[in-house]
Order: sequence, then C-alpha cells, then structure tokens
Amino acid sequence: MSQRKIQRFCWFDTVITYDEGNYPYGTIWKTFRAKEDHKLEIVEIKCAIGGTFTDTRIYFQAYEGEIRARNWGAFPYIFDQSTLGFVSVDANVGGEHIMYLHGYETKSLTMSIRNTNETKTYPALMIVYFYEVKMTKEEILEYAVKQPRFKYPHGSSSTLDRYEDVP
Repeated sequence: MSQRKIQRFCWFDTVITYDEGNYPYGTIWKTFRAKEDHKLEIVEIKCAIGGTFTDTRIYFQAYEGEIRARNWGAFPYIFDQSTLGFVSVDANVGGEHIMYLHGYETKSLTMSIRNTNETKTYPALMIVYFYEVKMTKEEILEYAVKQPRFKYPHGSSSTLDRYEDVP
C-alpha cells in the first residue's frame, strides 16, 4: 500500500479596502474543490497578512462546502453551521495564524478574507494542507446530496444543467 502524500493549495491575494456602501464590503472569496471521486481531508489552514497596521483588523474564515459571497459571511462573530475556522488578526496578535482541522473531511472548501481599513490594501495568504482521498460509492452519493457541484437558486423555474441550452 502506498503512503499518502500531503498536498497544499495556496491562495495569494490582496485584500480590498472596506467600503460600507459597496458590496462585498472589503471581503474577497475563494472556493477550492476536490477532483472528481475524491474528498479533502483537511489537516490545517495557515493564514498570514503582510504589512504593518495599527487601526486595522483582518478576518480569515473557512467554510465547509461552496458558499456564495454574501454580506455577512466574513464579519466577526457571525457564524453558521458551515464555519470551520475563524482568525482575527490585528497589530496586537501578529500576522500569522494556523487553523488546525485535524483531518476534517469535505468535498469542497470556501475561504474568505476581510479588511476593515477604508484606505489601505494588504497582501494576504491562506495555505490549505490536505490529503486527497478516493471516495467509496456511498460517499460519492452522500456528497452529491450534501455538496453538489451545481446549485440552483430556490424558486428557479428551470432545473436544466448550466451547460444545457434553454429551449
């Protein structure tokens, strides 16, 4: 039997400035999904922010599944059942943190980073360390229901796949 090899997904980005009047309110979003017939066993997520700041907070948050960007998703202390981890970074606590998830299993992961500063942008980094594990037939069916690849809005008049032509 071959030994499993840990993998990583790196997200380097610049956190946009906070603007109360404009969506997405200083938040950027990224989704990462396992390849077909596989699931992610997440070991940990490292978060880091660059630059010096005194009057700013940066919020890192990780969610299970594919979460749409929304107003209240990356605000402090507003969580839902899909939240896996949350880190708040300011000048007092330093710029690097780790969310330990100890082998949490999921098909996909959504990450968000939020900036509270109205004038400055900051370079940010999130690294996800994970194992990609082959799923059994039962797990494939389970994740097809729990975390489908295609989602349809509630009340949609169509159930067509997004690649099918509308008549």
